[in-house]
Amino acid sequence: MFNLLRLLLYPFSLVFALIVRLRGIWYASRSWKSPVPTIVVGNLSTGGTGKTPHAAMVAEILLQHGKHPATLSRGYGRKSKGFFEVSTASTSWEVGDEPLMIKNRFPELPVFVCENRVEGIQHLLRIRPMVEYIVLDDAYQHLALKPDLAIVLLTYTSLEKVWLLLPAGDGREPLSALNRSQAVIITKCPSGITDENKERLKRKISKHTDAPVFFSEYKYLGFINSKGETVKPNSGRDKALLLAGIADPQSLIYWLKPQFFQLDSILFSDHYHFSAKELKDVLSKARDAYVIITEKDRVRIHDVWPEFLLNPNVFVIPITPDLGKDSKIFEKFLFDRLNKS
Repeated sequence: MFNLLRLLLYPFSLVFALIVRLRGIWYASRSWKSPVPTIVVGNLSTGGTGKTPHAAMVAEILLQHGKHPATLSRGYGRKSKGFFEVSTASTSWEVGDEPLMIKNRFPELPVFVCENRVEGIQHLLRIRPMVEYIVLDDAYQHLALKPDLAIVLLTYTSLEKVWLLLPAGDGREPLSALNRSQAVIITKCPSGITDENKERLKRKISKHTDAPVFFSEYKYLGFINSKGETVKPNSGRDKALLLAGIADPQSLIYWLKPQFFQLDSILFSDHYHFSAKELKDVLSKARDAYVIITEKDRVRIHDVWPEFLLNPNVFVIPITPDLGKDSKIFEKFLFDRLNKS
């Protein structure tokens, strides 16, 4: 039935492909280049590729090398419009959950939101003239901007199936759009991916771009309790309940399962704004089980019922991308490319 639905929707995907192509032609000679280097972290599909964690990773690398970066994103899910600077006192309603998550993790990092990236950059540089680099989260399809470095994320599983454009598939652009990229990161790779498998995927990517290909998997940074301490729950024989409103919770579930005798989950759509009643129901259902949430969910929960986060059985799981042995190679590539710009 599902394949039949895809077949019925395929003609509409062809129309969508034509619109994408014409849009690319329109912007080809009209895009604007920022006076400071810009790094776009984006994808070719709808959600769940890890754009925000990878954008945060790039910003962190720049910070670690003594640079002065800033991040700019649309601020998906916010109720406001226009340009805003994110502070640790902001709410997800004002600026979106992902920008606020980045700001909470890196308070020293200037974080901004604006749906129009060109206007956002121009405004950002007027109030923060010392910014040296701007990392843009999810702006690969924002063709009005010509980035100095475009990093495209593709999930491991997306490359294991036929690539179809919306609405028959998940693609926002065809794989041929990789020709605008300067680097590709295959994300959410299984632990212990073999070199042979990496080479196979590199060959598939090389049909569309000669950009270097990197591989990342999520690294979970432990259980953070209500006091901000990293602790190890009495796992192995205890029960846990995962509460998540993220695009793709499967890798987190896979990591959590072996750590608990029983793992249940309550899953909502990405960027879901929980109500206080729903959160109280979660605690009631969990009883004496640990309740696990993500950093992204934490900022939305804090806006609604901060007392939930003070419960001693509630733990936050921060995540970060891990490039493994290619981490230093990626850093060198990043600065080599930016130095050329």
